[in-house]
Amino acid sequence: MYLGDPGKAHLLVNLSGTQPPKRSQTGIYDDALWCESCERRSSEIDRDAAEYLSRAELATPLQEADNRPYQAPDGRVLVWELKHAVPLRLHLFVLSVLWRASASTRDELKAFSLGPYQDRIKAILRSSDPIELASYGYLLRQERQHELRGGFILPTSVRYDEVNFVRFHGGGFCFDVKVSKAPMPDCFVALANGPVRPVRFMKFSLVETKEGQKLASAVRRASKLSRR
Repeated sequence: MYLGDPGKAHLLVNLSGTQPPKRSQTGIYDDALWCESCERRSSEIDRDAAEYLSRAELATPLQEADNRPYQAPDGRVLVWELKHAVPLRLHLFVLSVLWRASASTRDELKAFSLGPYQDRIKAILRSSDPIELASYGYLLRQERQHELRGGFILPTSVRYDEVNFVRFHGGGFCFDVKVSKAPMPDCFVALANGPVRPVRFMKFSLVETKEGQKLASAVRRASKLSRR
């Protein structure tokens, strides 16, 4: 999921400031999660998702009923479609990230849990049932700045209109996954992704959000500690 600007080295920043940053080609790995056959299947889904997201430049503007793209007043395209992506495969990847983060016993992930949804999502990953998958729709946004597309931010809980979502960042994208019995908020139905319709996404700037400002502040503090 290191899908930053091709040709540029990725800068790794350790937010704790207690250890020197280390480059990793594999990320956080937990060999106790899957059996061998499940691991092979999961790896195939991961590869597909990485391919779909790394080719986001092939996305096309979502057309309105009159065949015009959805645009902001300044002319920017608001909604894009990843028509080259297989919706079912990408949806399985999104849920598998959440399940792995919840099921792992690694120290980095102890603060995150799906609670009663952990076993339900595991069953969906085994069955690939599109009807069950549709209950866990997700919203997708892409970071505008290439230099900020190389990071992965671990899952955290967010709420929209009193509906629970889980958010994680990876490959320059922000994923907001509905993990709730409540229906998708009406304002998101047109944007929500599932296992069937072509994948839709909007673009955003992480540094302009409260979440991004907190992260930037943590990076600055860690940079000062590392220089000391």
